[in-house]
Amino acid sequence: VDGTSGPGAKGSLDQLRAPGFALAFAPGGAGGAGGPGNTIDGLIGSGGDLIDDGGGGGGAVGRIRIHTKSGSAAVTGVLSPGLTDANTTSTQGTVTLR
Repeated sequence: VDGTSGPGAKGSLDQLRAPGFALAFAPGGAGGAGGPGNTIDGLIGSGGDLIDDGGGGGGAVGRIRIHTKSGSAAVTGVLSPGLTDANTTSTQGTVTLR
């Protein structure tokens, strides 16, 4: 319980995992990396013993759902994860009109 902690890296628009907190002198262990766009879950943290807690796990990938009248969006920007990425959590579909 040495109080050494910190945030991991922020997510990005690529397919790379965001690194967890990994300060060299953090005796409890490094935090797990977050999930990239094509892999749903984050990685577990490392280390930990009776005195120092291990690093926390990395965050999972979020979900993006796009509804359009036609069921197909004309995306001109970057979605991460993208609609056509393998194992994506981005989906599109037809909106229900009332």
